[in-house]
Amino acid sequence: MVVYTKPPEGGWGWMVVLGAHVIQAFTAGQVSCMGLFLVEWLEEFNASVSTTSWIVSIVSLLTGCVSPISNVLAQKFGHRTICCIGSLLVSLGSLLSAFATNLTHLYLSFGVLLGVGCGLIYAPSIMVTGIYFRERFALANSMTTAGACIGSMALPPVFNYLISIYGWRMALIVISAINMHLFVASCLFRPLQIKSMTKKKDTSAAANDFELQDVELEETDNQQQRKGTRLVQCCSSVSKATGIPELCYTPHYPIAVFVAFTIGATFYCTLVYITPRVLQYGYTKNDAALLLFLFGIGNLGGRFIHGILIDLKYASTHTVCFISLVINAISVLLSPLTSKFVLLGLFLVVYGISMGIISPLIFVIAREVAPSHLLAPVIGFTVLLYAGGNTFGTVFGGWLFDISSDYGVLFYASGGMMAFATILFIPTAWWLHKRKSSCE
Repeated sequence: MVVYTKPPEGGWGWMVVLGAHVIQAFTAGQVSCMGLFLVEWLEEFNASVSTTSWIVSIVSLLTGCVSPISNVLAQKFGHRTICCIGSLLVSLGSLLSAFATNLTHLYLSFGVLLGVGCGLIYAPSIMVTGIYFRERFALANSMTTAGACIGSMALPPVFNYLISIYGWRMALIVISAINMHLFVASCLFRPLQIKSMTKKKDTSAAANDFELQDVELEETDNQQQRKGTRLVQCCSSVSKATGIPELCYTPHYPIAVFVAFTIGATFYCTLVYITPRVLQYGYTKNDAALLLFLFGIGNLGGRFIHGILIDLKYASTHTVCFISLVINAISVLLSPLTSKFVLLGLFLVVYGISMGIISPLIFVIAREVAPSHLLAPVIGFTVLLYAGGNTFGTVFGGWLFDISSDYGVLFYASGGMMAFATILFIPTAWWLHKRKSSCE
């Protein structure tokens, strides 16, 4: 383990960013491909959209539920160890899903195994970047999460090709082998420890005073431990490790995680159902894969643009985030008005740019409004609410289609939720602006 007095802001940290980038590409990038498999599963098992969508929902739900736990485990056993275990589960889940005979099998193999595996590697990959970078965290985080854009561009055409040539079962076996690259990427997370240097008094009297204070503190702690019950001690340890009480009393953090929930809901509702929506208009699966590729291009551009703007201090984090929320809500609300392929492609590029800015910035916003020493629980609970939004968006979207038989209704609902989240974000953006002005 390497010990530093402060985050190195570079060095091996860039290799850590590379590993986290690859993890984002193979995990979040596969989300954009789930619509391709959703269509295949609808035909294979002859089930309703809402029932089949639970496969995707279980993945997102377990990813969020496991993320806070994975951060605690990563602090205990190391980010590299936890991410390696998670990568093996992701690969195993894809492999076992290839032999599914019914939806229940897919719920367990694709949903549970893939969800737990992604939960073990997603949040720690973001958190380990925050350990190596503090001043340049916005840039490092944008480069890390840009992996999702690379995956969104590269994986849909590849997965569509595998499905068209080999069928969805053999495609999952090949994808299982591809997912083993997550194990290699996790090995790059070299342990790092930050220790603050304090000056010590040289006088023997002062040293004796410190020793006496340590003894007294140890005796006091022992007395308190004897008085407390094991249940209270356990609850106290869990509460301290997760940072729940402090986060609950942080004024603007609940708003930040609600925005994360809404972003997750609209993101999944859009990407999962854009493929069946395009097929409903009479286009082919290759056309759907091309649209997802255009989304990936916009997403990649948005992440790099905002990282450069904020790192060079051309714009503040909250300003860029608010403008992107407005653009995102407008684009989603306008998208059902057309079925032309060119306009759909333009919508996905604009939507990709806005999501490329919002998705990584919501973690930066959550970190800014919360206490600095609660990095792990802040990221863990933000991922939890984001994944909860993924689950809600997928299931709610499937339910809306079952009662309306129109995928356009889903996008109207998604745009409305994003508009509501934008309005709620205004007080937080104003508070961050006032705090930045007072510091200057």
